[in-house]
Amino acid sequence: MEMMLYRWSTSVQVVSDLMIAIFFFALMRTMQRRELRPWLFAWLSNLAALAITVAYWLIQPASPLALRLASGAYPFTKTLFIMLLIVGALGFAGQKPRLALRRRLLLALLVYALMVATFSTSIPNLGYVQSTAICLAFAVGAWLVARTCAPGARWLAAAFAIRATFAAFEALAYGAQFYQAPWASEPDVANFLASHSSFDTAAEWMIVLASVLMMYGVIAAELTAAQGRLQYLAERDPLTGLINRRSLLPLMRSARESGATILFFDLDDFKAINDVRGHQAGDACLKRFALALLAHFRPSDHVIRFAGDEFIVIAPGAHPADLAARIENTREQLALPQDATPALHFSVGVSVLEAGGDTDQALRQADEAMYREKRSPALI
Repeated sequence: MEMMLYRWSTSVQVVSDLMIAIFFFALMRTMQRRELRPWLFAWLSNLAALAITVAYWLIQPASPLALRLASGAYPFTKTLFIMLLIVGALGFAGQKPRLALRRRLLLALLVYALMVATFSTSIPNLGYVQSTAICLAFAVGAWLVARTCAPGARWLAAAFAIRATFAAFEALAYGAQFYQAPWASEPDVANFLASHSSFDTAAEWMIVLASVLMMYGVIAAELTAAQGRLQYLAERDPLTGLINRRSLLPLMRSARESGATILFFDLDDFKAINDVRGHQAGDACLKRFALALLAHFRPSDHVIRFAGDEFIVIAPGAHPADLAARIENTREQLALPQDATPALHFSVGVSVLEAGGDTDQALRQADEAMYREKRSPALI
């Protein structure tokens, strides 16, 4: 009965792990994510551990050397499986261990496997030691993954914790047999040890599901961040970093609700700067002018690069005298050469957008006022 349960549960786990390995291979080829490689190798390692177990029971080697090899290879591949699962999860969280640390862990794993191969005296002894190691490794993995706070990490940490709990029960059962506890001879203990692979299979599918949830959670967060960056770039002038013309209409509509003052700026003789000093100097002048506007207007005001050397400031709730002072301060700052830029002069037109007023008309009036000032500098 026990052998039948063992063969059935082990066969189920072998088929299951093979399906999982194929799934992660297909997923890695489809998603093109390097973080999936440790997970693929993890399930291949788990499949190798099961293959060692099946081969041992089928062959039943009498040679002490063959027994030692199996006793060392099984804990190595089984524990490597857990380590690779953790490395993959930390990779998705952006906390992949450094190569030097991974090499030290692999060396420690090799030493552990050699010690198990040397000192294990029976199947219950091997089962007790390895189940304890699995329990501890998954518990540590649950803690490491949970503390990353990556999207979906808690699901994977919970799956690791469940698998650690199953391993704890397995260690308890194997330990009872090894230490010959009074209740170790109960049929339920033997049946549990013969069929625990089926419980492991259920826990492994929970790990697979949680891994996928974490992967898609991380990808969704990356897409959201990328969308935010693209939105920012779409609304920003690449040269000056100011809001660009694309955002002017929504800002004007927002300002229309309570009213605002519209200021239309234009650099004087900018074409001559480009022609004489070159476009690089012209770009430097535009950057300097943008910084001056940002420095002298309020954080609540919207500074926009409209086109070429034309800039617009939307100033909600601004007092005319305050605006006049800010314009004059900007003139004074730009009136002297700075670094590679010459003295800069500008014309400005001002209009008032009343609450509920016509945004196009207010913008046109500011533009016309700017051109009147440009044609009549004596009126400034």
